[in-house]
Amino acid sequence: MIELVFDKNIQLENPALLLAFRGWSDASKVATTLIAHLEKDLNTEPLAHISPDRFFDFQRARPEVSIVNGVITDVEWPRNQYTFTWSEEANLILGIGPEPHLEWQQFSKAVCALADTCNVGQVMMAGGILAGVPHTRPIPLAGTSPDPEIRAKLHLERNSYHGPTGILPILADLLTQAGHPATTLWASIPHYTQITPNPQAALTLLEALSSLLGKKLPDARLKKEAIKFEQQLENTVKNNSEISAYVSLLEKQFDMSRKNNHPSRQAALDKDSDETSDDANRLPDGEEIAAQIEEFLRSRNDDENE
Repeated sequence: MIELVFDKNIQLENPALLLAFRGWSDASKVATTLIAHLEKDLNTEPLAHISPDRFFDFQRARPEVSIVNGVITDVEWPRNQYTFTWSEEANLILGIGPEPHLEWQQFSKAVCALADTCNVGQVMMAGGILAGVPHTRPIPLAGTSPDPEIRAKLHLERNSYHGPTGILPILADLLTQAGHPATTLWASIPHYTQITPNPQAALTLLEALSSLLGKKLPDARLKKEAIKFEQQLENTVKNNSEISAYVSLLEKQFDMSRKNNHPSRQAALDKDSDETSDDANRLPDGEEIAAQIEEFLRSRNDDENE
């Protein structure tokens, strides 16, 4: 297949394949943060890439050029790249790149060709979605898998959905049809942290991945980043009464939904008390809260970088 280009000719034995896409399915950059972490900590090597010409509108995702002393030194195209690691820690192929704009089925066939050529066993795809959940509670995971044992093992929330989608479900369906059963994992991201990369959620995905593989993947650096991120959020909440009240409301709704064994935020709202409803009416808009938190986090990061 002309779109799939191998950078290295190597025979792999039953590796797992983990995929993430920048864009619609990567809220708070949670999936790409996970891949970047693994690429760094597992010392991966280049394996393959998918040529971008057929799949991208370059007026929407423009190539980037480097010019030094009047000479073009590099052109970087918006393409999906695959690396691999084969060690005691993991037998793993990592795929990362922007969600393609065009010909999703043909793009999926290129990924299926990669899986066939490399004798891939498990396939996992990571994503993030914004939700009305508080950062003070465990990150909820939703997902799909054709394997009931995997669904039970990861305690995936039972979800039903009909509507617009990104490439993850399309690719998962075609990979499964091609004989590579694919599991998708979605981390629910507190919507008020939507701009900032969220290492808490990336760590949750990493722990689920380790469980699926039956091997503990390196997590020390990501844990450190998650602790720092949580401390920054806590400082924000502690120093702003409006944000504190908003997070408290989300905690009530989250706990109520779990108490009633229903993952939907709307179910929690429907069953909540009049007191909670009154609290919600007195609080500022969620986007306003998000803007305040993002501004605080940006200012802290700027101070640390000076």
